[in-house]
Amino acid sequence: MAKTTIGLFDDPTQARAVVEDLENSQFDRGKISLIANDAGYMPTGTGTDASTSATGTSADRGAGVIARGMTGLLDDISPLTIPGVGPVVAAGPFAGMLTDNRSSGDLVATLTRIGVTEGDSHFYAEGVRRGGTIVAVSDLDDDAAEQAADIMYRHSVVDIGRRGERYQQAGFTGFDRQAQPFTGDQIARERAASAQAQETVAIPVVEEELQVGKRQVQRGGARVYTHVSEQPVSEQVQLREEHVTVDRRPVSRPATEADMAAFREGTIEVPETSEEAVVAKQARVVEEVVVSKEATERAETVQGTVRRTDVDVQPMAGGRTAATAGRDVTSELDEDEETLAEQGRDPSTRPVT
Repeated sequence: MAKTTIGLFDDPTQARAVVEDLENSQFDRGKISLIANDAGYMPTGTGTDASTSATGTSADRGAGVIARGMTGLLDDISPLTIPGVGPVVAAGPFAGMLTDNRSSGDLVATLTRIGVTEGDSHFYAEGVRRGGTIVAVSDLDDDAAEQAADIMYRHSVVDIGRRGERYQQAGFTGFDRQAQPFTGDQIARERAASAQAQETVAIPVVEEELQVGKRQVQRGGARVYTHVSEQPVSEQVQLREEHVTVDRRPVSRPATEADMAAFREGTIEVPETSEEAVVAKQARVVEEVVVSKEATERAETVQGTVRRTDVDVQPMAGGRTAATAGRDVTSELDEDEETLAEQGRDPSTRPVT
C-alpha cells in the first residue's frame, strides 16, 4: 500500500533543506509536494498584510522568492489562494489537488484525501496559516516512507501533536476557512512563541531491574516397567495304588461254625484305590522394588546486565544550556528510535507517515 510522508516546518529554510535532502537521496521530484504561506517568506517586521496579496502583487513576489530558493529542486511552483490561509505557493501533486473540483482550494480536504486524520489536517492547515510550510512525499513503500520521515526529522520537523495541543490551549477549536490570514509580523511572533515552547524538553530517565525467579524443569528420572514371565518347574511326589489279588489254596479241615455261617450265597466286593497327583498354585511375594526421590538444594549466582539513562549537561559556547537531551534507552527501542534519542529528540515527533 502506497504511503505519504508529510511534515510541517516553521522556517522556510528548513523546508528547502528537506527538499534538497530528499532530492539528494534519489526521491522522485514528481512525488515531492510543497505548500508554503506566502507571508512567511516576507522580511520580518515589514508589517505586510498577506491579505493584500490577493491582487497578485505580494503573491507574485512571494512565489518569486520561493521559486528562486527551489530552483532545480521543484517544478511548476504556482501561487494560489487558500480560504482561511490566504496567498500560498504550492508545488508538486498537492498543487493539482488543491485546484481540482474535489478540494477547490480547501487545504483540510486535500490533506484528508491523502490519509491525514481529520484532527491533524486542521492542525497542519492552521500551521500553514501561521506561516509554516508543508513538505510531503507521496506514493512511497514502507522503507521509503521511513527514510523520508528520517530526513524530515533531521531538519526539525514540527511535532504536530504537541503543536495541536498548544493551539487548543490557546482556544483553537478547528481550522476556520473564514479567518483572516496572518501578517508577516504575526507570523514572526508565532515563530518566536513556537521556538520558546520547544526549549523545554522532558528527558525520561529509564533504568532496568534484574528480576530472578524459579521454575521447574525436567532433567531426567527413572521409568519402571513390570512384566510377567513363565518358566517350567518340576516336583516329585509318592503316589499309592491298591490292587486286588485272588489266591486259591487247597484246604482240608472240618468246617467250623464261622464257615457254616458263611455257607450261603452272596457277593463280596473288594475295591481298589490309587492316589493321583493334584497340582495347585499359590502366589507369594518374594521381593519388593522401592522407587523414591531425593531432593537436594544448591545456590546458583545469576548474572546479567541492566541499562539506565545517563543525562549529561554540557554548556555550549556563548551561553548557558538550560537542558541537554540525553539518551532515552528502553528495552523496546528499535535501532532508529535509539538513534533519534541520541540526537536529543523525542521519537514521538517523527513526521506523519
